[in-house]
Amino acid sequence: SARHMRLKCMTCIVAGFDSDNEAHMAVIPKIMGEVLLCLKDSNAKTREAAYQLLLAMATARDDMTDYFRIVLAALGAQTTHMRSAAVMALSRLTFEYAREDVEVQELLPSLMQTVAVLFDDSSREVTKSVIGFVRVSVA
Repeated sequence: SARHMRLKCMTCIVAGFDSDNEAHMAVIPKIMGEVLLCLKDSNAKTREAAYQLLLAMATARDDMTDYFRIVLAALGAQTTHMRSAAVMALSRLTFEYAREDVEVQELLPSLMQTVAVLFDDSSREVTKSVIGFVRVSVA
């Protein structure tokens, strides 16, 4: 799909970002919504490209606390689709960085507390994502 190629292009662009350049860093929050929604795409290639872009943005951002804050903002979204996507993104970031990144390890307790609030969500989609996050965090 066109989305898959668009995400691949954005990954190449983000890989060239300079973490000290404010204009470069300002792009990341602006494209986060699209990336999160693509995590839930029906096309497997699009989903994988979205996960790769998510990780590329984390690498470009350097400050993991700030990056997690950008993803956490999506937990307050109106749609269950976006909330579920945000939890899935947090799961992947936790899986990738929690073992070796001390900053992420320190974030984990408050992150778990925040995501656990979504257990009250009436949507099966969100609850399923939260269970996935808990499994990744505990492992």
